[in-house]
Amino acid sequence: MLCYGLLLLIKKGRIHLNNIISLEADPSDNNNLINKVYIPMGFTLEAMDIENEGGLMSTKVSTILNWCESSF
Repeated sequence: MLCYGLLLLIKKGRIHLNNIISLEADPSDNNNLINKVYIPMGFTLEAMDIENEGGLMSTKVSTILNWCESSF
């Protein structure tokens, strides 16, 4: 759904390939959400939260779309 949504927003001219997407990753056991989901998609950890679980992550739209192409 993320891939489809990004492509649709690009087609409508609402976003561009060089736009940055940021998210706050929720804490998970051993940071599995970050390590197994977000990092493989191309997100980088910008800042950890206070308890070193979860944190602020970001990447470019183009990076996520590259992941989309390689994953399907």
